[in-house]
Amino acid sequence: MSGFGLPDLGAFDEFLTKKTPAEPNFFDSSGLLNSITPNEDENDIWELLIQKFLISDEIYETSEMETNGGNSVFIKSKGKRIEIQNVFKGEDDYNRQILKLCKKVNPFYDSNELPKYIFEGRLNLRNKYGTIVNTARCHIVMPPACDVPQVTIAKKTTSLTTLDIIQSSGSMTIQMKDFVKACLKCNLTTVLSGSSGAGKTTFTEAMTKEWPLDIRVGVAEDSPELNLIQENTTYLKSAPRQPGQDIKDEANLDWCVQQLNRMRVDKIIVGETRSKEFFYFLQAANSGCEGSLTTIHASDPKMCLQKMTQFSVMAMPQPIRTANKSIGTTIDIIIQLVRLLDGRYRVASIEEVTDTLGNDDSATIATTALWKYDEATDRWENKSYNMSDKLRVKIEAYGINIKSFM
Repeated sequence: MSGFGLPDLGAFDEFLTKKTPAEPNFFDSSGLLNSITPNEDENDIWELLIQKFLISDEIYETSEMETNGGNSVFIKSKGKRIEIQNVFKGEDDYNRQILKLCKKVNPFYDSNELPKYIFEGRLNLRNKYGTIVNTARCHIVMPPACDVPQVTIAKKTTSLTTLDIIQSSGSMTIQMKDFVKACLKCNLTTVLSGSSGAGKTTFTEAMTKEWPLDIRVGVAEDSPELNLIQENTTYLKSAPRQPGQDIKDEANLDWCVQQLNRMRVDKIIVGETRSKEFFYFLQAANSGCEGSLTTIHASDPKMCLQKMTQFSVMAMPQPIRTANKSIGTTIDIIIQLVRLLDGRYRVASIEEVTDTLGNDDSATIATTALWKYDEATDRWENKSYNMSDKLRVKIEAYGINIKSFM
């Protein structure tokens, strides 16, 4: 055993160097199981996994860890998923370890029974000395929603922490970075769009580092991920109603955003809008919280705009044209993010959202592409000269020379 009662981490190094010959994509963890103490109550398999793969890992660059039951643990190493077999000794051991994981996520959870349906929150990643060195999002689906607990742990990146670092990694050009910084300085309300794992949360947090330190920010999330440098930041977390729970105990994300609108914040961040909360985000952004940020799960800006319309109508039944007019006059910029098959992150496009609507029934919102990424050449086409006069005037009013983007 090592610091804080951990099993010897050297056991991992031994079994990870011996891939099972029949299948190169998984490892046999028998070396691990042979190395830990016979006292099952003392063993903390999750702590060992966290220490090896999410904290001290310099080889595998693990970003995710999952289980679909007690047979195996899966890690995502450099974009590739690897199975680690035989980590748990059976269903009872697996459930016992899940309970320990729940208490890591929420130290105030004092029940000796597994929670039902869902358990999620921020997992503080501590080194062997007990110091928090990073955080991760932990999401556990529990019975009766599934047969056995299913875990997803997504580690927060510690490398891509600022827009300068993101740009230097090759994710965008210097001109694009300068434009994004200008958007933040000019209080342009921005939506970050991308599929799962595209880096929306990372990019959002990097953007907030360009905000003044003396502003008040309100953050609403389903699962806590963002950690801002502004001291006067209020964090709200949704509490969706679970089956059998009284409706009065429910606090959806739209409720959280409505509360932020009453808390005298200068800017609002909605971790990811999936429903009615977008309507209340719009209300905040066009009535005193200009320059706010949110993310939407979408594969391109067109789908992102369609979801904005859908979310707005869900919250407040209204003609599509009315909803789109509100979106077009409130949202200034869409930043589309993508993660390539080889694991590289790229800004796929930056588009200006205009208040011009189509004449047909769909009242399509017109956008203008300012930058467009070409995966074949790994280069960007700079079309920033196409920005509207309205956007030019707004940027130049802050003393920024738009020629620096072109």
